[in-house]
Amino acid sequence: MNPLLHFTPAPFDDFLLEFEHEKPAGAPTRAIRARILWPALGFPAVVAPRDPPAASAMSDADATRCICILLLSDRRYLSKAEVTKYLRYVPWLQRGRRHIPAGQGGSFDETDLEVKNDVSSIPDKEDAFGIWIAFGGDKDGTNVISVNLAKCVKEFYSKRGISYLHEIRVSEAASGRLRDGQYHLFWNNEVPNEKIPSDEMALLVREHARPLRQKLGELWHKFSTYLLQEYEFEYGAIHPPYQKKMGMRLTRAEILHPLFVRRRRAATLKIGHITDTHVDVRADVYEENLKRNKVALSYPK
Repeated sequence: MNPLLHFTPAPFDDFLLEFEHEKPAGAPTRAIRARILWPALGFPAVVAPRDPPAASAMSDADATRCICILLLSDRRYLSKAEVTKYLRYVPWLQRGRRHIPAGQGGSFDETDLEVKNDVSSIPDKEDAFGIWIAFGGDKDGTNVISVNLAKCVKEFYSKRGISYLHEIRVSEAASGRLRDGQYHLFWNNEVPNEKIPSDEMALLVREHARPLRQKLGELWHKFSTYLLQEYEFEYGAIHPPYQKKMGMRLTRAEILHPLFVRRRRAATLKIGHITDTHVDVRADVYEENLKRNKVALSYPK
């Protein structure tokens, strides 16, 4: 589910202020439930940190220079300390990670972060599909990103108490410590178990996939495990011909948040857009099923 539909330049919203969530001494802590909205698989982040870095990620840098996250959570105010506990990054090849203890590689220090809470929609800008939100720019409005957050996505999470928007930025100095390459950002699981789904995916399986499939009635009663596996794991991993090629390994599907760190000496602009190609493993699986059932195949000449 990618709730960010498109982006355009927009004026900088200086009404987004930074707050610190102060808990009384000795107050019990509970897990912070959250969903990273941006970066998203269809809308990745690309940053080119400078040397020397900007002093402030919020006012002197923007989403092209430092790591920036748009987040939904169940807390109205998130402190830097709370974000430090949960925000993580790993190289792209390690994107299956679920938990990294604080202070280890892939975590940030509290001094690396700036947080804007109570991120609001752009006044008087709403359409039938969603609400518009601006984030990512500096104090002069440079490189602001304007996105349309789908109403159905916002309502889905709001019903589960995850309704507050935050913008989190990693300082340009800390962003600059990452080498050029591709990374995955994630919100730390509470449980340090690498074999379970991320908390983001577990919520969708439990609250979205299961209720939809339960509506199938008799099919659900007969094939409930299989029907949930189709959502929780990569499709090819549970179907021939890919199943055999993958050694019968179940590879988890995941909500991915790609980050590219890419420094360039010369400015370039390359745009490529391919959409709705219907090139899918399901077509190969369908063909395999036809062969198994001895259905004659014919192809147009």
